[in-house]
Amino acid sequence: MHRVARLAGLCLVPALTGGVAWAQGRGGGGNWPTAGSDPQRTAWVRTDAKISKESLQKPGFQLLWKAKLDNQPKQLVSLTQPLLLQNIISYKGFKALAFVGGSGDNVYSIDYDLNRPFWKTHLSTGVTTAGTAACPAALTTITRSAPLAAAAGGRGRGAPPAPAPAPAAAPATPPGASPPAAAPGGARGGSPGTLPPGAGAPAPAPAAQAGGGGGRGGGRGGFANANDIFAISSGGMVHVLNVQTGEDLNPPIKFLAAGAKPVGSALIGTTLYAATTDNCGGAANGVYALDLSGETKGVTSWDSKGAAIAGSVAPAFGSDGTIYVTTGAGSGDYANALVALDPAGLTAKGWFTGAAPFVSAPVVFQANGKDMIAAASKDGRLYVLDSAALGGADHKTPLAMAPFAAGADDTTGALATWQDADGTRWIAVPSGAAPGAAAKIPAANGAVTTGAIVAFKVTGTDKPVLEAGWMSRDLPSPTPPLIMNGVVFAVAGGGPPAAQLTPAQRAERAKPAVLYALDAATGKELWNSGSAITAPVFGVGPSGGDGQVYVVAHDGTVYAFGMPVER
Repeated sequence: MHRVARLAGLCLVPALTGGVAWAQGRGGGGNWPTAGSDPQRTAWVRTDAKISKESLQKPGFQLLWKAKLDNQPKQLVSLTQPLLLQNIISYKGFKALAFVGGSGDNVYSIDYDLNRPFWKTHLSTGVTTAGTAACPAALTTITRSAPLAAAAGGRGRGAPPAPAPAPAAAPATPPGASPPAAAPGGARGGSPGTLPPGAGAPAPAPAAQAGGGGGRGGGRGGFANANDIFAISSGGMVHVLNVQTGEDLNPPIKFLAAGAKPVGSALIGTTLYAATTDNCGGAANGVYALDLSGETKGVTSWDSKGAAIAGSVAPAFGSDGTIYVTTGAGSGDYANALVALDPAGLTAKGWFTGAAPFVSAPVVFQANGKDMIAAASKDGRLYVLDSAALGGADHKTPLAMAPFAAGADDTTGALATWQDADGTRWIAVPSGAAPGAAAKIPAANGAVTTGAIVAFKVTGTDKPVLEAGWMSRDLPSPTPPLIMNGVVFAVAGGGPPAAQLTPAQRAERAKPAVLYALDAATGKELWNSGSAITAPVFGVGPSGGDGQVYVVAHDGTVYAFGMPVER
C-alpha cells in the first residue's frame, strides 16, 4: 500500500495502486532551466528515450503522481511552470528535482524521481496586499541559469543535435553529516557547474563555490552556481536559493518595485532579466536587467512608454544576446510592436509595428544561418521577422505572415517551435478562437469551436514562407504547448474565454483541464489524460524532460505524466 508523504504543507499522492513502486525511468531528455525551456523560449525538448510518437501509440503513458501544494491562488495566478534539474548529487544522494513557484511567495522543490517533497521555502520579502485582478501581487517567475546558445538549426537533413545538459552540482553538507562519495565514472552526476557567460552580458564574476550551496544558511564568497534558483518575490526582491535546501545564499537583492507584475525572467551569464506589465506597483512596463556580478548590483531598464508587455514568457533572447519583447496597445513607436533591445544597455535596436496588439511573447529560431523571430497578434496573424532588420525600413514589413484564426485573445501567451527529422521548421500557435476562412489550414482534426493548436511549416530557401500544416482537435482555452521528441503536448485549460468575465467568474465557470498528446507531423491525437486532472489550468503550459510531462492546475496541484518503470 502506498504511503502519503507530507512536509511543510506539501502532500504527494502516488496516482497508481498495486504492489509495484513506480519511479521515473531516466528518460534521457534535457533539463528545463527556465520558462519555455531555453532563452529562445522554444518549449522544445529535442530527444527523450521514453517519449515518442511510437511510444504514445502504445499503452502505458499515464498519470504517475500528483502533488497538492499548500499554495493559495491570487486571481488567476497560481503556480509557475515547473523547472527541472535531472542531475544533482545532494547530501541525500543522487536527485532529480522539479521546482515550482507559487502565488503565495513560496518556492517548492519535489524529488520527481521518488515522488517526494524535497524542500519548501517562503520568501520573506513578499507584499501583504491582496492585489487586484490586473495586479495580483503574486510570485510569477523563477529561473535557473540558462546557457545562451543558438536555437537548433537552419535547414538541412537529419535531426538537430540535442543540447548539452547542465552540469551536475556537487553536494552541500549539513552540519553533522559526512559528504557523500564522489560519483563513479559514468554515474549520474558530473563536475560542478559554473555560470556560462552570456553573449552581450556583463563579464562573469570570479569562479563561484562549486555545488548547490555553501551548506545550510551559508553565504557565497563568489556569485552563484548554475543550478541555484533565482526567485523574484512579490516585493520585487531577488532571492538566490540553495538548490539543495531552498535557503537564501545571500541577502535578497532589490530588483523590481513591490507589487510589480513580471511575466517572465531569465538568468543569462551574470545578469538577471525580467519583463513587467500592467504598470503594477508603479513599475513602468518594460524590461529590467540586474547585474549580479558587481558590488553595486545595478539595475537598468527599458520603458515601453505605456504599452503592455505581451505574452507569458518574456523576454526572449537571440543567439547573440539580443533581447526581444512584444507589446500591446498604446501610443508611440513601441505600441503593437516587436522590439529588439541591446543587452548591454537595454536600448532599442529596432522594431516592427503590426496592425494589432501582440498576444504572444516572441520565440526565436534559426533559419539560413540567422536568427528569426515569430510572434502572434490579436487579429489572428502569425509573423516571422528577420533579426537583422525588424520590419524593414518602414518598421512595418515582415518577412512572412499568415492568418491562424479570425481573432486571438490574450491567452495565446507563447508559441513553440521545433524541427522535425527532415529538418523542416515548425511553429505552433495556441489559439483561443475558431479559425477564420482565410487560415486555409489543410489537415484539420475535427470541428473547432472553442480553440486549437495551429501548426505552420517555415519553408523557402531565400525568404521564409509560412505554410499552414495542421490544426488540432477542439481545445477549450489551450495553453502554450510543449514539443517533446516529435510529440506536441497541449493542455485544454478548461476555459471559458476571458472576454467580459472577471477572474473570479472564469475560475468558477471553468472545467477541469485535459492534457493531450498530438502527432507533431499531423496534429492527430495520440493520447489524452481523461479525467485525471481535476481543476482548470490558466495560461501555464506544460514542461517536460527526463521521460515525464508536468502540468500545474489552478488549485495548486502538480501532475506528472509518463511511462511507469518498475524499481
